Amino acid sequence: MSIKLRSLLLPLVILLPVAGLQAPANAADAKWGYVATAAGTTIKAGSGLVISNQTAQAAITGTAVPNSSKQSVATVSASGVVRTGVVETAATAKAVTGGTEIKSWARTAGVNVLNGLITADAVESNLTTVAHPDGTLSTSGGTRLVGIKIAGINLPVDIPKNYTVTIPKIATVTINAYATHANGGASASQGWALGVALLQSQGSVPAGATIIVNPMYQTVMPATPSAAGLTGQAYGTKAFAKVGDGITVEAPATAVLRTPPGGSNGATLKNTTVGVNVPGILTTGAVESTSTSSRFGTNDLDADVVNTNEIARVNILAGLVTADAIKVTAHSRRVGGTCSGNASMTLVNLKVAGTTIPLNVAPNTTINVANIAKVVVNQQVRQGCGTLARGVLITLLSPQGDLPLGAQVEVATATTGIL
Repeated sequence: MSIKLRSLLLPLVILLPVAGLQAPANAADAKWGYVATAAGTTIKAGSGLVISNQTAQAAITGTAVPNSSKQSVATVSASGVVRTGVVETAATAKAVTGGTEIKSWARTAGVNVLNGLITADAVESNLTTVAHPDGTLSTSGGTRLVGIKIAGINLPVDIPKNYTVTIPKIATVTINAYATHANGGASASQGWALGVALLQSQGSVPAGATIIVNPMYQTVMPATPSAAGLTGQAYGTKAFAKVGDGITVEAPATAVLRTPPGGSNGATLKNTTVGVNVPGILTTGAVESTSTSSRFGTNDLDADVVNTNEIARVNILAGLVTADAIKVTAHSRRVGGTCSGNASMTLVNLKVAGTTIPLNVAPNTTINVANIAKVVVNQQVRQGCGTLARGVLITLLSPQGDLPLGAQVEVATATTGIL
């Protein structure tokens, strides 16, 4: 693996330390834990700070088989440096002959990076991990590139994995990236179609930032059947509309962070984005999600999970809901088979339809804004070993902006659970 490729593999650095689960005594009875994601595009600063969130992200986590997530968007336009046509993504877990297959898949059409310097008719990427009954893992991945062109550079007909070229004084481009690493019976893999590391700033995107098309990662690990399985996630904003029996996602979840099924060994994981701007729906300042989790006790049956989301400068639907800051925390704990937990919210200058919401607003307070929306503030749900904390949930009673009747907007969400 080249140094250039290694510098982009941030999720591997995060995931492998939490994947150190012990294999079952009888490997043939292995139950596998996994995290798998796929997306269309993302942009990260050199520091790792997210400039543009993953678009059309599909993600699954846990131990259930089968399991699946699919997403799509018609177009992407991010920070003036990347545009695409249709993006389709999927993350799946299913039983196959010879084990359990975890797959991340993304297809992006009409790729245009840096105003035409890099183009492709379509790029289709996949990562696959097969967990075998004997406790071993096999991994594969790669990208099929259709009509790819880079200005001033002759590309081979068959582009090998981790192929790197440089556009002088502009960017270093890694094509068909794939990397995998095994540690302690677990594996983590990552890949993408295009990774464009800027050598100089492009518009509002600084030098050192990386534009990634079809980012995917997954980790798969054996989990002791009797051990606690951890679930949960945190994210800043999400908007979606239900159409018939389906769900059309208008604005995918931002700054998403999911609890690894085997825990983080007490370490605090973070995902941060500098801001969100979904025209006609919402704008925010910085968004940060955290997850801290551990398993303990006999056979790791006991567990503790804390997930948080904090979001600044919220403006939803042209001022219907505004806030200087909202933070939510979800907590689940299990000791000796007994579950406990709590949800909480703190806020600064939250307003709904111009009315200031008190700092000590009661859980699940519902506000009806006539003919516009039903707004739930400080939403809290506790059930068994599961907890949900959400700052604001908006359900539209009439079309607003680009959202139809019945659409929902979520602001500051955290969930936790122990299986």
